[in-house]
Amino acid sequence: MKVIDTIWFNNRDGCIGIVVVEEDVTGDRKAYIGPASGTNEKRDTEAVLAWGNKFSLDTAARIPYYLQKDGLYSLKADTLTCGMLFGLIEKEGLQSDMKDIWNQLVAIKKDIEKEEGVVKEVMPGGMLKITDRDGNTIIRPPYSFEVGGN
Repeated sequence: MKVIDTIWFNNRDGCIGIVVVEEDVTGDRKAYIGPASGTNEKRDTEAVLAWGNKFSLDTAARIPYYLQKDGLYSLKADTLTCGMLFGLIEKEGLQSDMKDIWNQLVAIKKDIEKEEGVVKEVMPGGMLKITDRDGNTIIRPPYSFEVGGN
Protein backbone atom coordinates (compact mmCIF):
# COMPACT_ATOMS: atom_id res chain seq x y z
CA MET A 1 0.00 0.00 0.00
CA LYS A 2 1.40 3.39 -1.05
CA VAL A 3 0.60 6.59 0.87
CA ILE A 4 -0.59 9.23 -1.62
CA ASP A 5 -1.25 12.10 0.77
CA THR A 6 -1.86 12.98 4.39
CA ILE A 7 -3.94 15.80 5.82
CA TRP A 8 -3.55 16.81 9.46
CA PHE A 9 -5.85 18.84 11.71
CA ASN A 10 -4.06 19.84 14.92
CA ASN A 11 -5.71 20.62 18.24
CA ARG A 12 -4.67 20.87 21.87
CA ASP A 13 -5.04 17.10 22.41
CA GLY A 14 -3.02 15.97 19.39
CA CYS A 15 -4.36 15.77 15.88
CA ILE A 16 -6.75 14.09 13.50
CA GLY A 17 -5.32 12.69 10.30
CA ILE A 18 -6.71 11.66 6.95
CA VAL A 19 -4.44 9.30 5.05
CA VAL A 20 -5.06 8.57 1.35
CA VAL A 21 -3.51 5.35 0.06
CA GLU A 22 -3.31 3.39 -3.17
CA GLU A 23 -3.56 -0.40 -3.09
CA ASP A 24 -0.50 -2.08 -4.65
CA VAL A 25 -2.38 -4.80 -6.52
CA THR A 26 -5.65 -3.13 -7.58
CA GLY A 27 -4.54 0.50 -7.76
CA ASP A 28 -7.71 1.44 -5.86
CA ARG A 29 -7.52 4.49 -3.63
CA LYS A 30 -8.87 4.56 -0.11
CA ALA A 31 -8.80 7.05 2.74
CA TYR A 32 -8.66 6.52 6.49
CA ILE A 33 -9.32 9.02 9.28
CA GLY A 34 -8.29 8.80 12.90
CA PRO A 35 -6.62 10.44 15.90
CA ALA A 36 -2.86 10.66 16.29
CA SER A 37 -0.34 12.16 18.71
CA GLY A 38 0.88 14.89 16.37
CA THR A 39 4.50 14.30 17.37
CA ASN A 40 5.81 12.07 14.57
CA GLU A 41 4.22 12.12 11.11
CA LYS A 42 5.44 8.65 10.10
CA ARG A 43 4.16 7.00 13.29
CA ASP A 44 0.94 9.05 13.11
CA THR A 45 0.37 7.91 9.52
CA GLU A 46 0.91 4.29 10.53
CA ALA A 47 -1.48 4.70 13.48
CA VAL A 48 -4.25 6.14 11.31
CA LEU A 49 -3.82 3.31 8.81
CA ALA A 50 -3.83 0.67 11.56
CA TRP A 51 -6.58 2.02 13.82
CA GLY A 52 -8.45 4.68 11.84
CA ASN A 53 -11.83 4.40 10.18
CA LYS A 54 -12.41 4.21 6.44
CA PHE A 55 -13.24 7.66 5.08
CA SER A 56 -15.32 7.14 1.95
CA LEU A 57 -15.25 9.34 -1.12
CA ASP A 58 -18.99 9.90 -0.72
CA THR A 59 -18.44 11.24 2.80
CA ALA A 60 -15.65 13.51 1.63
CA ALA A 61 -17.76 14.74 -1.32
CA ARG A 62 -20.59 15.82 1.01
CA ILE A 63 -18.37 18.26 2.94
CA PRO A 64 -18.06 20.90 0.19
CA TYR A 65 -21.82 20.66 -0.40
CA TYR A 66 -22.50 21.78 3.17
CA LEU A 67 -19.90 24.54 2.98
CA GLN A 68 -21.21 25.99 -0.30
CA LYS A 69 -23.63 28.87 -0.50
CA ASP A 70 -27.07 28.14 -1.94
CA GLY A 71 -27.08 27.72 -5.69
CA LEU A 72 -23.65 26.09 -5.99
CA TYR A 73 -23.36 22.42 -6.89
CA SER A 74 -20.62 19.83 -7.11
CA LEU A 75 -20.20 17.60 -10.14
CA LYS A 76 -18.37 14.28 -10.37
CA ALA A 77 -16.34 13.51 -13.47
CA ASP A 78 -13.54 11.14 -14.44
CA THR A 79 -10.17 12.34 -15.72
CA LEU A 80 -11.14 12.00 -19.39
CA THR A 81 -14.32 14.05 -18.93
CA CYS A 82 -12.39 16.73 -17.01
CA GLY A 83 -9.86 16.89 -19.84
CA MET A 84 -12.59 17.20 -22.46
CA LEU A 85 -14.35 19.95 -20.51
CA PHE A 86 -11.02 21.70 -19.95
CA GLY A 87 -10.25 21.65 -23.68
CA LEU A 88 -13.73 22.84 -24.63
CA ILE A 89 -13.62 25.79 -22.22
CA GLU A 90 -10.12 26.71 -23.44
CA LYS A 91 -11.04 26.40 -27.13
CA GLU A 92 -14.23 28.44 -26.81
CA GLY A 93 -12.58 31.10 -24.61
CA LEU A 94 -15.09 30.62 -21.79
CA GLN A 95 -12.60 30.82 -18.90
CA SER A 96 -14.09 34.02 -17.46
CA ASP A 97 -17.71 32.94 -18.02
CA MET A 98 -17.07 29.60 -16.28
CA LYS A 99 -14.52 30.90 -13.76
CA ASP A 100 -15.37 28.55 -10.85
CA ILE A 101 -15.31 25.41 -13.00
CA TRP A 102 -12.22 26.60 -14.88
CA ASN A 103 -10.29 27.20 -11.64
CA GLN A 104 -11.24 23.74 -10.36
CA LEU A 105 -10.15 22.11 -13.63
CA VAL A 106 -6.82 23.97 -13.58
CA ALA A 107 -6.23 22.82 -9.97
CA ILE A 108 -7.08 19.21 -10.90
CA LYS A 109 -4.73 19.39 -13.90
CA LYS A 110 -1.88 20.74 -11.77
CA ASP A 111 -2.45 18.04 -9.12
CA ILE A 112 -2.34 15.29 -11.75
CA GLU A 113 0.80 16.76 -13.32
CA LYS A 114 2.50 16.92 -9.92
CA GLU A 115 1.49 13.33 -9.13
CA GLU A 116 2.84 12.14 -12.49
CA GLY A 117 6.16 13.97 -12.08
CA VAL A 118 5.55 16.32 -15.01
CA VAL A 119 8.28 18.86 -15.78
CA LYS A 120 7.54 21.83 -18.05
CA GLU A 121 10.18 23.78 -19.93
CA VAL A 122 9.58 26.88 -22.07
CA MET A 123 11.38 26.46 -25.37
CA PRO A 124 12.62 29.20 -27.71
CA GLY A 125 9.59 30.58 -29.52
CA GLY A 126 7.31 30.05 -26.51
CA MET A 127 6.39 26.39 -27.00
CA LEU A 128 6.21 24.15 -23.92
CA LYS A 129 8.21 20.96 -23.63
CA ILE A 130 6.38 18.71 -21.18
CA THR A 131 8.03 15.54 -19.87
CA ASP A 132 6.61 13.02 -17.40
CA ARG A 133 8.59 10.81 -15.03
CA ASP A 134 8.64 8.00 -17.64
CA GLY A 135 10.35 10.27 -20.18
CA ASN A 136 7.29 10.75 -22.40
CA THR A 137 7.53 14.18 -24.03
CA ILE A 138 4.99 16.49 -25.66
CA ILE A 139 5.76 19.85 -27.27
CA ARG A 140 2.79 22.22 -27.62
CA PRO A 141 1.73 25.84 -27.28
CA PRO A 142 0.96 26.82 -23.67
CA TYR A 143 -2.59 27.09 -22.39
CA SER A 144 -3.70 30.53 -21.21
CA PHE A 145 -3.23 29.66 -17.52
CA GLU A 146 0.33 28.43 -18.16
CA VAL A 147 1.53 31.82 -19.38
CA GLY A 148 3.25 34.21 -16.96
CA GLY A 149 4.88 31.84 -14.46
CA ASN A 150 1.90 29.58 -13.86
